[in-house]
Amino acid sequence: MCAAADALGAEGTIVSRSSIWKTAAIGPIQPDYLNAVIVIETVLGPRPLLVRCLAVEQVAGRERRTRWGPRVIALDLLLYGDAEIDGEGIRVPHPRMADRRFVLAPLAEAWPGVSIPNHGLVEDLVAAVADQEAALTTLQW
Repeated sequence: MCAAADALGAEGTIVSRSSIWKTAAIGPIQPDYLNAVIVIETVLGPRPLLVRCLAVEQVAGRERRTRWGPRVIALDLLLYGDAEIDGEGIRVPHPRMADRRFVLAPLAEAWPGVSIPNHGLVEDLVAAVADQEAALTTLQW
């Protein structure tokens, strides 16, 4: 996780990092996931930034075999400022993020006060999914 954050941070400046959260995986039976959010300032546009995320995943050994299947790493472009993008291979804000505590809790921590277009303030959205399990870990960056 640290190496991936450092690789993306090389494309700009890391503004903040969330704590590391642990949640049950979605999809096939597999180990729990570790989740975190970094906020970066970059001159890269959204598509080049997404391409860079995919390249970092590949270097880390990610193989895309089964939807929601086990993976060593998954990097998602959640937001790009207040942009709304729906193009081939890219959707921002990330679809379904407003319904997932494992995304919202670290996002609220790393970027307090952010609003998700067409959904509202992340802090309000976290409260709406408080019944979903997500636990802070003691792991450090």
